[in-house]
Amino acid sequence: MSVYIFAQCDGSCLPDGIVFTNQEEVDNFPANYPNCTEIEGNLLLTNSLITNLDSLSVLTSVGALQIINNYSLTNLSGLNNIEHVQILAIIENPALTSLEGLNNLRTISENCFIQDNPILNSLSGLENLTSIGGMVWVNNNDLLSNFEGLNSLQSIGDDFLLWENHSLTTLDGLSALDSIYGSFSFYDHASLLNLSGLNSLSYIGNDLYLGHLPSLMNDEGLESLKHIGGDLTFEFDKSLTTLVGIENLQYLGGDLVIENDSTLINFTGLSALEHIEGALSVYNNYSLEGFVGLENLTTTDSTIQIYSNPALLNFNGLEGLTSINGNLLIENNQKLASLSGLNNLTTLGFSTTRALVISDNTSLTSLTGLNNINPESINIVSITGNSILSTCEVESICSYLANDGGSFQAFDNAARCNSREEVVTACMVSVDEFLQNGDCTIFPNPATTQITIKLPVVPAYKCFAVVCNIKGKELLRQAISQQETIVNINHFPKGIYILTVINESATQEVKIVKL
Repeated sequence: MSVYIFAQCDGSCLPDGIVFTNQEEVDNFPANYPNCTEIEGNLLLTNSLITNLDSLSVLTSVGALQIINNYSLTNLSGLNNIEHVQILAIIENPALTSLEGLNNLRTISENCFIQDNPILNSLSGLENLTSIGGMVWVNNNDLLSNFEGLNSLQSIGDDFLLWENHSLTTLDGLSALDSIYGSFSFYDHASLLNLSGLNSLSYIGNDLYLGHLPSLMNDEGLESLKHIGGDLTFEFDKSLTTLVGIENLQYLGGDLVIENDSTLINFTGLSALEHIEGALSVYNNYSLEGFVGLENLTTTDSTIQIYSNPALLNFNGLEGLTSINGNLLIENNQKLASLSGLNNLTTLGFSTTRALVISDNTSLTSLTGLNNINPESINIVSITGNSILSTCEVESICSYLANDGGSFQAFDNAARCNSREEVVTACMVSVDEFLQNGDCTIFPNPATTQITIKLPVVPAYKCFAVVCNIKGKELLRQAISQQETIVNINHFPKGIYILTVINESATQEVKIVKL
């Protein structure tokens, strides 16, 4: 029988890899490839009759170690001396119960796949693995209940995908994991109660996705997490009542998405979050009542969309929000009765589209809460389908209309909010009421050079300031088109004058003293 010697002096061999399809080929490996300890190419084990890997104990490193479709293989004993692989793929091995045999594996320079092993109940055997340079995909291992065995793993260089491991109840075993440089995705784990076991995780380079986790009640276990470079998404987690556990998250580089979490009441747990570099999207959360927990959020770099949250009452919890660099869309929230909580919002930013959309909120009566938005930061206003909304004449809307700020539509609301004309009329009436009630502010008084007239809203129709002397002779008439108007009295002699602010149907009169 011929003996084939492929090994070089340093033990490297088989740059094109090798495939084992039967037990005999495995058993004959040391004889056929003497001195071969480092396979440069791939090693593929695939056959229903391979049961023993002891003859491979000479190996210390492999390009890609692929153990696929081995129906009789129960463990990996025989691979004990392998310290490094580029890729580890353990896929569709129906008799495999653990990874014992990989006990000296320390690094995987590229990717790791552990998939479709129906009775794999433990990752024991990987205790010395400290780093994985690429992605990790652990998927559809029906009996895997935890991650004991990965206790030394500190970093993952790309995505970490955990999908459909239906017996997974805890993440114990990942306590040393500090950094994931790609995305971290949990999908469809029916028994996972919390995220305990991730206590050292501080950095995720891209997205964190938690979806279809019907038993997850909170985020306990993520207390060390400070940085998420992409999106943070919770969806279809029907037992999630709170976000407690993620209190130290300081940086979110993408969107915050809360979708179809039927028991979530508020945002408690996100108290350290001050800025969202993407959008805030909150929709179809049937128990969500408000935004308590987001008190420190001040800005978002994209749209805020609040859609179809039938229990939402108000925006309390967003009192710190001052700027949105995008659209504000509040739609189809049936119990939303108030926009309180948005009182400090001053700008929708400077993106191309800056729409304010309030639609189909059937309990909303007033736009109070949007008063302080700079009208110049809005270029589209749409107020539709809010069946009992009758107060649209808030300062931001009146100023937007007075300045002819851009597109505007209003219909299917209550009276006073059913058209541009109705809202403009309501804005005019609101100025009349302020004048009649003496709510126009005039300062300083006495004054030496100028006085300032401040109205509660920008007038929608013509408004004037008239200064007369004490005998009633008109000395100055000046149009008022802004909320604040400066009147120059520097050239007036010292004395007492009468200042009258006049709208089409109302006036306010005050004596001023020129020093």
